[in-house]
Amino acid sequence: MLTFFDFDFSRHERFFYCAAAAIRNLDASLVTQAGTFTRCAVIRNEQPLKKGTRFVTEWTYAPKVGLAQISTSTIDAKGRQQEQTKLQLVAYHVQ
Repeated sequence: MLTFFDFDFSRHERFFYCAAAAIRNLDASLVTQAGTFTRCAVIRNEQPLKKGTRFVTEWTYAPKVGLAQISTSTIDAKGRQQEQTKLQLVAYHVQ
């Protein structure tokens, strides 16, 4: 996994975690109401929560279009993933 950027808030008040976003895929496909996109980049961020759970955010970028999907989920201590939110592109116009 290639690290894209890191945040270390451990020295600031009320923040005791380290979050990292990484490039998860550079050749993803995505189907939305706005169309089908190939060769998409997926960026993933995992945020630790209490009791070994994690909050996951993924951004999917389509070539020559931009952000096409944002999804969030939680992963419990046993590795089970539960989708929370999915926002997808419904229309776009390239000039």
